[in-house]
Amino acid sequence: MEAMLREDLAAECLPRGPGGRIARKHYADRLGITKSAMSFYSEVFDQYDQLAGRLDPEEKIIAHVRERFADLIASGELELVNGNVSRTQLLESLPVYATSLQRRRPRLLKTFKQLDAHVRSIGYVPDASRALLAKLQTALSSGVYDNLATGKLHYRALHAHLGSSGHNLAFPYALRPLIKQHEESLRSRIESDPLVRVRHGKPYSIRPLVENGWPEETLGMLLDRFVAEFEGNQKNRFNQKFNAFILVLTLIASNQSAFCRDLMRFIVHRTPSARIGRSVEPFVSLLETHLYRSDWSDSNRNHWIDASNAILALWDRVSILPVSQRLKRGKEPKSKSRPTIVELSSSSALMRVNAEEEQARLDGLMAFAVDRFNLNDADVAAHFDKEGAAAFFETLRAEFPRIPAEIADDPVQSILYVVNIREAALVEHFVAEFEKWSAIFERGQDLWQDGVDPDSYWNDDLWGPEGRKLVSRIFPNDKSRWDYTLANVLRLVKEKFGGIVPTSTHPDRRICSFFVKRCRFLGGRGVLMAHLFPHKNLIGSAISLYLIESGANVAVGRTLKPKCIHESDQVGYKIVLGNKSKARGKPIVIYLEDGGGAMTAMSWLRDKRSQFLDDEEGVCRDFFFLWEKGGAIQPLSENWYLDWFKEQTGNLEFFQSRNVVAVPSSLRPTTLMKAVLDHNGKTRYAITLAQHTEGVSPSYYVRLPILFLHEEEHRHYCRILETISLHRLPDGRAFIGVNEAEYAERLEEFEPTGFGTRCRDCLDHPRSPGKACESFELLGLR
Repeated sequence: MEAMLREDLAAECLPRGPGGRIARKHYADRLGITKSAMSFYSEVFDQYDQLAGRLDPEEKIIAHVRERFADLIASGELELVNGNVSRTQLLESLPVYATSLQRRRPRLLKTFKQLDAHVRSIGYVPDASRALLAKLQTALSSGVYDNLATGKLHYRALHAHLGSSGHNLAFPYALRPLIKQHEESLRSRIESDPLVRVRHGKPYSIRPLVENGWPEETLGMLLDRFVAEFEGNQKNRFNQKFNAFILVLTLIASNQSAFCRDLMRFIVHRTPSARIGRSVEPFVSLLETHLYRSDWSDSNRNHWIDASNAILALWDRVSILPVSQRLKRGKEPKSKSRPTIVELSSSSALMRVNAEEEQARLDGLMAFAVDRFNLNDADVAAHFDKEGAAAFFETLRAEFPRIPAEIADDPVQSILYVVNIREAALVEHFVAEFEKWSAIFERGQDLWQDGVDPDSYWNDDLWGPEGRKLVSRIFPNDKSRWDYTLANVLRLVKEKFGGIVPTSTHPDRRICSFFVKRCRFLGGRGVLMAHLFPHKNLIGSAISLYLIESGANVAVGRTLKPKCIHESDQVGYKIVLGNKSKARGKPIVIYLEDGGGAMTAMSWLRDKRSQFLDDEEGVCRDFFFLWEKGGAIQPLSENWYLDWFKEQTGNLEFFQSRNVVAVPSSLRPTTLMKAVLDHNGKTRYAITLAQHTEGVSPSYYVRLPILFLHEEEHRHYCRILETISLHRLPDGRAFIGVNEAEYAERLEEFEPTGFGTRCRDCLDHPRSPGKACESFELLGLR
């Protein structure tokens, strides 16, 4: 081994390891022994370390970077990234990653910052960018790429001209100052135009209409009237009306019809004309035809019609043009109702199928419905015209083996059974998640108080020579002392960092590294935070239980206030008060059972809130449901809750086995539909629960099973009516095909209803006082 060391020392090729010392492993591999065996020769290695001199590997890298920088800048090949030297280019061929500079190589990072400052001070431009710069100057001076509507350049066309691609930020850094300067000049030139108005930070120009024959003076007057009327609109509405304004003026000027020429003369010269009234009506028809011929969706076309009507109404009101007619809005297709949890089946996934495959699927479902529920083809075909009916039957077909035999022939009871088992699976999961993470939080609150006082060690000594020993003593990486380490970390976070575990973006890299190691040992930052702040699964489960039991909108649940829980005069219930922002802050009052999962979770959050939140700060004052992400306390966003809910339900075996992914928007329609089914088809309870008007709520709960119930009631009424109607006819029973025994059975069935077959007071007839009434002639008199 010494011979190897002498040879390498003489050749100046001693391999170096971490810290600049001779690499022991290199010689262990050459000798065919383990690295640990080299400890017996530590004196030999120490001797050669002194002879060779300890080499700092970072200094060697810095020297290489500076040498390569000088070569590249001299040749003009040095690349710039956002005005800084390219780290990747200078570190090429070195075992160093540019992303690790700040954490692992602070001196190298400082070197790069010095090089950045140097290239900026000398105004360095790469040779490749010089040619592009000259080409860009020629292109900008031509004015071809100026976008006069926005005050910016046509980036896509300019990219193509320069031979680059991407967004404007993809332009080489050397070109950006010139582009920025040109756009500022372009905007100044546009904004000084008398036919331009700047609103919402955007220039609105009608200069192109001059080419259509409109005089500048007239356009200026029209533009002033337009801006005065609509400048208070929001940006998107202002844009819509401005586009319609341009469309109407363009159509008048470009159409060669006599009535359009009359309109233009009237607007420009303000000369009275008896023909103007006859010219307005055909123009409105022309405008309407133009809009309906456009390849727009119904909704988009109606937006254009509304904006055009606003322009016509303005002109009529300020006497620019006497237009009393208005464009007719088209009928928009009704939006689809949100599916219930029963309508979520394997076909709910986004799959594109052709018409034949879809028809084959529907034929199979219709055959199943006819065979299973003893329905005739006409009834099934009628039901399949209803929205969501196919989804109900598909779910019933998939769930049929699991439905109890005693209700399998009843579609309503089968659907209610599926609702109950799916809802129960959700409730069971969310209750379990809440109990799991609430127990972790409560344990954390007990543990942190037993930790070592941070004031005794959290100082500069922790980062000194003896810091490693201090950390090992207070935060041992020993599984047998896991609770001791956890308690000390929790108290440190609670008292020194406001109860929030520092993230990897903390400005102090020492603190960042310290907590990364502690989190790795204790199971991750999320688990560690769950001891001090309710875990996201706890918060998500609580709001999900609230939505299931209340039938409220997701937005109402997400925006509940901190003091939303109130006492109720109903024993065993509490009131949860929310509001619906889309309905102008309409209050939403929900009664929740004290022992239910939702009230248990929400009461727990209310009682524990002071342990993890200060209601006097930020969003804590405004929201009941909050979670921690990246070191910040924030309310639940709609997208986050949707993704979390789908992830939770997608991982449940209950839903995995059915190939179903539940979504939060299915909870409200499910709760309302279940309320109708539980009350034998009566909708009053569901309307009260939904807190809607009667015209709104049906879109939630008028679905296939409710239609089945209503049809059954209708059949029952028809049987009563035909029985009564045919009773007095000779051989009336023959018309309905029943014998005397069956008819007597009908009478016995209908008698409790008090509907016609028996009077409410059968002894009170004025023609036969004191005698029982046995005829049907009193129908309608009682």
